[in-house]
Amino acid sequence: MLNPMDVHSVVKRGVASRLKFLGQAVAMLLVVGSGAVHAQAVPGLNGDWNVNAGGNWTDIANWTSLDPSTDYPSGIGATAIMVHAISGDRTITLDTDITLGTLRLGDNNGSHDFFFSGSNSLIFDNGGAGALFDHNSQTAGLNPSQGDRIQVAVQLNDDLVIDSNRNLEFRGQWTGTGVETLTLSNTNPAGIKNDARYLWQDSQGGHLSNIGILNIINGEARFDGTSGVADSQLIGANTINLGNGILQTDSDVFPRLFLVNTETTQTAALNVNAGWLIIEQVGRRHAAVVRCGQ
Repeated sequence: MLNPMDVHSVVKRGVASRLKFLGQAVAMLLVVGSGAVHAQAVPGLNGDWNVNAGGNWTDIANWTSLDPSTDYPSGIGATAIMVHAISGDRTITLDTDITLGTLRLGDNNGSHDFFFSGSNSLIFDNGGAGALFDHNSQTAGLNPSQGDRIQVAVQLNDDLVIDSNRNLEFRGQWTGTGVETLTLSNTNPAGIKNDARYLWQDSQGGHLSNIGILNIINGEARFDGTSGVADSQLIGANTINLGNGILQTDSDVFPRLFLVNTETTQTAALNVNAGWLIIEQVGRRHAAVVRCGQ
């Protein structure tokens, strides 16, 4: 027969054990909870990159001129101004998919480069109004270098105009939905002789696919394939318009379509309205030059 004092002691120890276990469980939940709950970065429609540094796109510390209660620019019709006096090359990491209607990119004195990197995509979508990638020194405060690189996949959900008088390199897959128009232009009359080269290079993952129309109005669209590799650089556009029929005053500024070791039969309809078509295969160049004006 148990002594009442023994029974009381057993019960007391049991309750204490259960309370201790419950306390440990609550503590574990609090630890797990504290590790799982993070404040979500909130996208907005405006932002100005305002640091002399690289970094993650979604880091609020890198931006000024944000919409109230937002952390970074992204969304249909959003505008990102990435013009800064950088003192060295800067890598911007897209740590999530970023959607923009307008991107203005470059140094302000042409001395250093911006690189976009990461496994996520840059999406151009201006709600059907046509998107803009401004890389032209005619824009106040913008004087981009010749070495800026977009090293991420690019998705066109809207028409896109790239307005540039400085070179750009694309080290990623550019993809549309089959109806978009991509226009390469230079609206800077004073800098027309500095037309840009737009480079898609197979060895760096640069390709263009599922585009409705590629307009090469100014500058050089260059597609580099890999020698000996079949179909290494098929231009994925239904139609390519080379030039707009207006004769330029200097041969340096004719729009140019430059195909290097593409090793493929191009399937796009080509309209040559003024400009140069250059085809180079393993160091042997064959060029057709067409000039016409109005």
